[in-house]
Amino acid sequence: MNAHDYLKKCLDYMETHKGTDLYLKTDAKPCFRSANQLRLFEGLNTTTHEEMTRIAEFLMQAHHKNQLEHDKSVDLSFAIEGHGRLRANLFYQQGQLSCVIRVAWREIPSFEALRIPPILKKWALAERGLILIAGAASSGKSTTANAMINQINQNVEKHIITIEDPVEFLHVNKRSLINQREVGQDTPGFASALRFATRQAPDVIFIGEIRDAETFISAMAAAEIGRLVISTVHARSIMHVFERLLSFFPPDERSRVLVDISYNLNLIATQRLVPIARGHGYVPAFEILTMTQMVADMVRQQRLDKLTQVMQSGAADGMQSLNQSLVGLKNEGLISEIEMYRASDRPHELSLSMKGIQFGGGESSKKILGN
Repeated sequence: MNAHDYLKKCLDYMETHKGTDLYLKTDAKPCFRSANQLRLFEGLNTTTHEEMTRIAEFLMQAHHKNQLEHDKSVDLSFAIEGHGRLRANLFYQQGQLSCVIRVAWREIPSFEALRIPPILKKWALAERGLILIAGAASSGKSTTANAMINQINQNVEKHIITIEDPVEFLHVNKRSLINQREVGQDTPGFASALRFATRQAPDVIFIGEIRDAETFISAMAAAEIGRLVISTVHARSIMHVFERLLSFFPPDERSRVLVDISYNLNLIATQRLVPIARGHGYVPAFEILTMTQMVADMVRQQRLDKLTQVMQSGAADGMQSLNQSLVGLKNEGLISEIEMYRASDRPHELSLSMKGIQFGGGESSKKILGN
């Protein structure tokens, strides 16, 4: 069986069993993740060295091969008929190839299908500023960001440039013109692409992930001169977003960075996937901070530990804490009480709020600022 047919057989089987991730390892039986558990495929034998080599050859282009040889790991995306676009990571372990393939949505899902709060739909149509979508790995943040790009594409005439590693969703021009650039194939890296992006006259720039100071500075600069910039950040909470961004800079520069953030940030949304109460699947819980004048003042004054209180009382501005989101999902019957507490970063405060007692504590600003 050739690599294409082998992968299609695996993906077809996964689809019937609601699988999300395919795991292939040299000299091991293939398995997949379903309902957050690993399961073996029926009727498939151990993946041999030769089979893994053929799969890698099928998945990779020349620049992927160079990166795999240099870094011993490479991210990429590919398409299989009937399954749309998929994301894969090839890597070495004990000198042998392994591969993990994540199943993505076949089409860009709507805000309603993803249960994304309406405030993100509103800010997707903003003229300028920075929007950050945060979450842990495999939390759906890229899907949310692409839904925002799709919202722009369906509603307004804009030039959108995306810089991704890899491209996960292929957008078709609707009312907007979209140019999608993939790191490795179309540009050496995020920072390099951003240096040229403003000369390409975009209205909107989507950055797959902010990973370093240079990329963040370029994103802020683009927002400052009138572009709308959307990006993801690997962080579990709003406070962790600030901590991660500030960690890119030495302590004596962080006050200035917070001032820049206060003037250019529109919104931060963090999300995590929570198992649904009945059946298989997940529903996202969101923590949302919008840059109101009060929030901007607090950021400039380095009073980051007060932001949790602002989110809890900021529903009129589209804000909510993670605990408020979780309580809402529980009250709708979408998640169980056990999963509600398991997903919370502050289960004790959640327990108090369920009893009608509000708690407004937050992480220390000194800790986040590195003081």
